[in-house]
Order: sequence, then structure tokens, then C-alpha cells
Amino acid sequence: MNWISILFFLFLIPLKLTEKLTISENKLRKETCGEGLKLKKGYGRKILNGVKSKITDAPWNVAIEVMNEKESGLCTGTLISSRHVITARHCFAILKDDGYVWTTNETKIRGCEKDTEKDLVVNGDFSKMFKLYAGTDCGYRQRCHESRVYSSEISKIFLPKVCDDKQLDFDDFAILELSKNLEFSSSIRPICTAEKGIDLFNPDVRMRLYGFGLDVSSANDSIGRLKYETGDSGGGVVRIIDDRVTVVGIIYQGITCEVSTRNELDYIASVAFYTDDICRYTGICSLEVEKIDDSTSATSGTSGKIYFSFLLIFSFCHYIRINEN
Repeated sequence: MNWISILFFLFLIPLKLTEKLTISENKLRKETCGEGLKLKKGYGRKILNGVKSKITDAPWNVAIEVMNEKESGLCTGTLISSRHVITARHCFAILKDDGYVWTTNETKIRGCEKDTEKDLVVNGDFSKMFKLYAGTDCGYRQRCHESRVYSSEISKIFLPKVCDDKQLDFDDFAILELSKNLEFSSSIRPICTAEKGIDLFNPDVRMRLYGFGLDVSSANDSIGRLKYETGDSGGGVVRIIDDRVTVVGIIYQGITCEVSTRNELDYIASVAFYTDDICRYTGICSLEVEKIDDSTSATSGTSGKIYFSFLLIFSFCHYIRINEN
């Protein structure tokens, strides 16, 4: 194969600059998300006071293991596409005096140094820090390792608005991008995301929280000093909208089983508030937004891929010339 054939082959390789959903992928997601799913009747927690659910009761739920050298903790996430999850920010990063640090080792997270930055976007190898499990009801970290579950690596972590000093530590919301698409099944299904205009605090609407909360009656399941406590952190608060199961909130501070019968409240971040961030980083956008951005997005996306292709070809040509000389 001569070098011209190699160049032609390289040009045909689909080059992805981002793992956002394409417009066609988002339209398909919009047609199928949360469809055919029902909310289990009864108490609204997955594990609370002995009330437990089956895997298929909340197939959008994923378990997120948070690891350090000595111990591990557990958070919950909500699957919103084949490769995107929303959860709580404090499962990954906490605010210190000099900025945000990883929860696993308290090393500083770089990215907020520029005054123009509002969001913290981090990509890299998180395999020794975080692990995601789908299609499982293992509310205990040891069982996630022992059971046959679908695990996935996290490739990018998006923390919207955390670089904005005005927001302080209020934005407890995170978007995760997975290294590969999850295969859907009866125990792995994404649900819809609430859009702007959804009233999260409507007292007449029954909402439910499904989380991998730990059963405190089991002494072997203590997670010690880690701050994720019961495992419900990051879990999705869901309701039925237009006959689809839709996530409307993310729990970022929950009550424990001991105080569940008192007049205590869970603290919830509104998903609708982060609609623009979800659209920007995942491609999960309202169809109205896509109609406006269709031409520009398609053009910019295509030109970006072509530019990158030509850049690769130029580099390859330069390499050929050097070798020939």
C-alpha cells in the first residue's frame, strides 16, 4: 500500500472531537427515553426502612463507586443517554479554601484559573478513582465486584458553574461522559430530562427518589469517613411527564434511615436549571433548540472534523517528506 492509499484511508476514518449526541441520536433518545417504564407504588426510596426495589424498577439507576487507597464510598447516578449520566458534584469534588479538590485524594483540580471559565471540565483516566456500575441493584460496593454487572469507565467529568465565585458552593450537580456506550436492556434504560418550565416544587405532584442507599441494619456496610454516607447522593428524583419517566432533580443532601421518620427534608438540585449545561455538554437538547442550531451545528461539526482530518493528513505528509529526505 503506497502512501497515497494510506492518506485516503486516513481521511475516511470518522474522527470524533466530542462524544456529544448527534442530532439524530438525540431525536431517537427523545422518542424513546423513559417510555414504557412505570414508577413502583409505595414508598419513594429504593432502600429505606426495609423497602427495596428490583433492578428493573429503576433501570436508569447506576452505582458510582468512589475510591481511595483505604476505603470506598458509593453514590447514585441517573442514566440520561447511552453514554451520559447526571449525579451530584460532591461525589467527585469538594470546595476547599484554594479551590476544588478531588474527594478521593484531595488533590487540587485544575481548570478554574481563567476568569472567563465558569464550568470545570476534566478528562483523563479516572479508573483508580471512580467506577460506574449499571444494570445492578448492588447497594454495597463489595457485591458490585462479586456480581455480574456491567461496569464502565468515566472519561469526562463536567461540573457546571463551579468556577463562578458568585455561585460559591451551591452548584452540586455533575455530568459524566462514559468511555463507551452502554447496551440497553430491561435493567439498563435512560430516562428523559426535565426541561425549563417544569415546577419541581409542585405539592400536588408525587415524585420518587431511587438511590443505592445502604441498609444501616447491616454493620458490614459502613463506609467510614467518606462523605457520601448512605449512597443516595446523586440519585435522581423522578416523576411521570407526558407518560414518560423523567428526572426532575438530583439529590445532593439526603436524610439517613435513622431520621427518615422525622420532619426532615432532602435537598434537591433542579435538573431544569441545568438544561443549557446538559445540552452543551451532552447534546441532549430540546428539539426546538436543535431547529435553531441545526445548520450552524452541522456546519461547525463537519468543518471541525474535516479540519482535524486535514491536520492529520498534513502531519502524515510532513512525516513522509522527512523520511523520504
